[in-house]
Amino acid sequence: MHMKSIFHNYKCSLLEILLLLCSFILLGWAILSQIKGTGWSVWFETNSLDHIGSFMGGLFSIISIYYLAKNLAEQRQITTIQSFESNYLEIVKFCRDQVMQAKMPDSNSTMENKCQVSGREVFSLFFIQIENAIEETMAFIQKKALRNMFLSTQEYEHQQQIWGDKLQDRTIVSVAYMITYIGVRNRNIRLLKKKYLSQYNQVYIDELLSKFRLKLAQYAPEDIRGATENRLHQIEKLNCDDKEYYGFQDEIGNYFRLLYQAVTFVETQPNLSYQERYKYIKILRGQMSNMEEVILFYNSLCDFGLAWEYDRLKNATDLITKYNLIKNIPQNLTKISFEKFYPNVYYEYLKEKPSSRKDYEKG
Repeated sequence: MHMKSIFHNYKCSLLEILLLLCSFILLGWAILSQIKGTGWSVWFETNSLDHIGSFMGGLFSIISIYYLAKNLAEQRQITTIQSFESNYLEIVKFCRDQVMQAKMPDSNSTMENKCQVSGREVFSLFFIQIENAIEETMAFIQKKALRNMFLSTQEYEHQQQIWGDKLQDRTIVSVAYMITYIGVRNRNIRLLKKKYLSQYNQVYIDELLSKFRLKLAQYAPEDIRGATENRLHQIEKLNCDDKEYYGFQDEIGNYFRLLYQAVTFVETQPNLSYQERYKYIKILRGQMSNMEEVILFYNSLCDFGLAWEYDRLKNATDLITKYNLIKNIPQNLTKISFEKFYPNVYYEYLKEKPSSRKDYEKG
């Protein structure tokens, strides 16, 4: 990837204009003084010319010192920008490497033709699974009172204050995302329940997870996949690790950490304007597929992705909205509306820019 340094066009500052103006005034004053001293004769004596030369030499020395200091400051700024760009490109490269190196079993492949998905196909598989998980979770939650999904009334009321009318959709996304991302294999199920879904009613969570734990991959042993639904065979299915919801955290967990690091690294550069920061982050966004943007949207609504925008306790800086990080998601692609959670993103299918974007672009 090639990236040009972003610099302002050179412009004289007010200080430089004043300095040069004062210099010319002083120079004119010195010449007029010498002319006056010679009786307004245009012919200077040699000593007079020496005095003017010495005066001009001192004046230009002061100007030279100013421009030397200015040049050194500009060199430091150039070095700082070059160092920033070098570090930024490294983070971006590591981030893209994570995508290219990602590999995991294709749950749709058969035991006879077991294969893997890799690279960007991993995100496509993630999208398919999380959309199905959202549909399953939505049907489950709609049969319950949303209040009862939470561990306590206090937790429900706390979440209601944060999310308002978005709470049901956010709950569906958060639960479905965690199930898809962590996976329901035996090695992950305890961590999923006790850590990532601990704020919810554990009876309901056990009931919901049992539905996902019975979903076997096509490559699971045929005698288990085709078993009758008696208790013994259900136990075999629950204990089988060849799951459709295998889990993605081992493959793309670092991707989201590096992606967040890249964006916040640009965001915290004090010497860059918003327009300059936007151009750098646009380069990163330009390498993301639509599926990556969709998964980022879902990631930002679960507990460990709130720092992108919704973590008000840690003063999240609206990174997704500010830099249009999900602007390329096609309209009506997702089961949960991304426009509902991010109404101020300038999506590529919009004909007009949201008026509220002016507030972000002032930064």
